[in-house]
Amino acid sequence: MRAGPVYPATAKRGRHCFIKPGDTDAWGLHFFEYADAQIPSSAEAIRQLAENREAAAFFQFVPGALQHIAFSLPSEEEAMVLRRRLESHGVPMTEIYDQGSIRDFVFVDNNGIQLEAAWPKK
Repeated sequence: MRAGPVYPATAKRGRHCFIKPGDTDAWGLHFFEYADAQIPSSAEAIRQLAENREAAAFFQFVPGALQHIAFSLPSEEEAMVLRRRLESHGVPMTEIYDQGSIRDFVFVDNNGIQLEAAWPKK
């Protein structure tokens, strides 16, 4: 595996990078660094964070725990179909982020796990 570029911290996200599984276009594992991260005690604590999308804690990740699961979509059109479907079910979501070569948004599943939908930027 090899590390990709390290992206600097922003107001809502810590420093992060992708660890790629060999010579591939796959994004691989995505690691974040937060100096003040705290581990929530339960899935219920994560659900409570998701109820307030504006809370700073919604954008924080925790050390030593599952951060989120990211999956790739083939296009922005398909990402917007997913986003509209999630909205129709009242699923909390972040805004759409521009991450350089990709765009993405984060949402929370019914178990309180953060999921990231990402797609290549045109």
